[in-house]
Amino acid sequence: MKRNIGLLLIACCFLSLQTAYSSQTFADEKADVNSEQKMNELKQELEQAGVKGDNVPLTADGQLPDALIDLVINFVFLADNPILNFNENIEISENPEEGSRDWYTKNWYQSLDNISIRTIETTETYHDSSGNQVTHPIKLTGRYIDNKSDTTAILHHGYRANWNDLIRQAKIFAEDGFNVLIISSRGLNGSEGKYLSFGYYEQDDLNLWIDNEVNQTSSDQRIILMGLSMGASVTMMSQKNPHPNVAAYIEDSGYDVLFNGDTSGFDEVFEQFPFLDFIDPEQLAEQVSRRTKALLGFRLEEIAPIDSLQNSIPKLFIHGRADTGTPVSVAEELYAKSQGYKELLTVEGAEHAASYEADPELYTQTLQAFLDKVLSRNISSFNQTEQHILTGQTVDTLNLPKNVTMTLDDGRQQEVSVSKWDTKNYDEKVPGKYTFTGEIENSDVTIKNPKNLQPTVTIISHPRPEKISILNNELEISQGNQLSINSEILDGNQKPITDSWITNQIKYQLVSKTADLTNNPSATIDETGLIDTQENTATGDYNLTILFNEEIKKEITVKITSNGQNLYRLYNPNTGEHFYTLSTKEKNHLISIGWHDEKNAWMTPTSGKEVWRLYNPNSGEHFYTANKDEYNQLGNIGWRQEGIAFYSAESNGQPIYRVYNKNQTAFNHHYTSNVEERDHLLRLDWQNEGVAFYGK
Repeated sequence: MKRNIGLLLIACCFLSLQTAYSSQTFADEKADVNSEQKMNELKQELEQAGVKGDNVPLTADGQLPDALIDLVINFVFLADNPILNFNENIEISENPEEGSRDWYTKNWYQSLDNISIRTIETTETYHDSSGNQVTHPIKLTGRYIDNKSDTTAILHHGYRANWNDLIRQAKIFAEDGFNVLIISSRGLNGSEGKYLSFGYYEQDDLNLWIDNEVNQTSSDQRIILMGLSMGASVTMMSQKNPHPNVAAYIEDSGYDVLFNGDTSGFDEVFEQFPFLDFIDPEQLAEQVSRRTKALLGFRLEEIAPIDSLQNSIPKLFIHGRADTGTPVSVAEELYAKSQGYKELLTVEGAEHAASYEADPELYTQTLQAFLDKVLSRNISSFNQTEQHILTGQTVDTLNLPKNVTMTLDDGRQQEVSVSKWDTKNYDEKVPGKYTFTGEIENSDVTIKNPKNLQPTVTIISHPRPEKISILNNELEISQGNQLSINSEILDGNQKPITDSWITNQIKYQLVSKTADLTNNPSATIDETGLIDTQENTATGDYNLTILFNEEIKKEITVKITSNGQNLYRLYNPNTGEHFYTLSTKEKNHLISIGWHDEKNAWMTPTSGKEVWRLYNPNSGEHFYTANKDEYNQLGNIGWRQEGIAFYSAESNGQPIYRVYNKNQTAFNHHYTSNVEERDHLLRLDWQNEGVAFYGK
């Protein structure tokens, strides 16, 4: 006949829990359950409600008295219980019994240097005595062991148990390399909250803890859940809709349903409170359910972990065969109704939640074997790294990786340390391809290497260059043309190196040496050594630098010559006239008699459409035109025809603009390739006469 811990708690379990806490299961706990004064006070309250001996007075409508239901609700669900209350400052005795929870807490947990306190926030909702809904934020507390693992075990203690309820199991997980989060259930051990709910709200808290851990580690962090007693039932209920990061869970001594109407197994309770033997458990459960529905929002039958097992999460069920409160048949039924991969461990002689104490070796071996089976991943490959070096580098100077990335058979990638590289075949003097194998340091027991795969690094050693040579016979190029620099790199024996890794690292730099870049663009060079020029590229000397690896370089001079002519512009400060000439002699003469040298006006082609120059002997001004009719017309009215001054390019050349000053009778035409100069004169009321001709 099935019995469970749920009825124990419902049927005025204040005294049955006293019995449980006096057992070996709870030997380490510091609950104030042995206070005779408090127990007497509780009996007095019941007697005042008319409950004494075999007398359980019913109300006129046949209901149990409210005072009795109030006591059950307060004792079972109220966190701040005067008899069973745990806070965060549990007392650890100076000399705890070896192997006890206190002993592990003091001698193991408190000696760790990677522990911290974690907190999350959620809300608590209930109704007060007036029926008003109360909602307020609460903070939940956990204790974290950080092993920098990609897998975290989250442990949930039992009903009104101390946070170190699972400290021995925490040690198993931590020593196997997992992160461990030991959470405190709401209302206990430093976690805030007024009421306990046997998993109804705690299941949501557990999923919040999972989300928090994933957010603080990695989106693909693997989570292992483990719960003891009520914590086991919370664990099962939390995964009715599986969390994507939960890889497996272990439930130890959980109940299947909170209440099933059975009263067997409570003789010790009845000895203390004989009136319980006369209470109809179904009536008690119904009245308590109505009260919990009004107070906390749920009925007792809604807490049924057995309805949360229809998922594929791997599960390990653990139960003591001597458990009288929640018999082993409960675990067997949970196991039978569970889907997915599952294992069941029943421990001979183990009372409730005491399977570890009964057989720690079997418990540990079973737990580790289960985790090894459901979590194990095999190394499928290592990332292949390749390095290029120059001969002459010793092993000590090679930048061999200290960590490599391994790919596991589940598709995940993870870094692992390399303790040693095998470099015995390396010869620093001989170019070639060398492959080193490494030995890894893998502390993650869930990662296996059945094929004994090893990481490799390939070192490709290249001849060391000593000199760069230029093979071009001519290093001169005219505007608008290209020149390919033909170079080679030589080794220490003055032999050309044809290794593409070497030749591809040759870089070119081209900067002006004497070329005037004020009004003309620079020549350029690309990564292949091709020098490119435009029709108006600045002429003169350029410094070409050829480099390898910033260590070896060759510098030479490249000359850019003109395929056109510089047209000089001069200015007469006395008359305001601008004069244009190709003749250096004419330019120098005018400078000697006071004209200002305004340098190059623009580049003109050496052939093309003629531009004619005329001179007015009356005003002393010069006029330039590409229009032969205009040239002849002015000649007919007294202008002196001076012949071809220069040539105009085709219409795709550089436009030369002509502007006219209507306010002057002489020196009233100006020619410029500069748009800004043209626009400036137009703003001064000069007239735009368009493009007169074209430069290069």
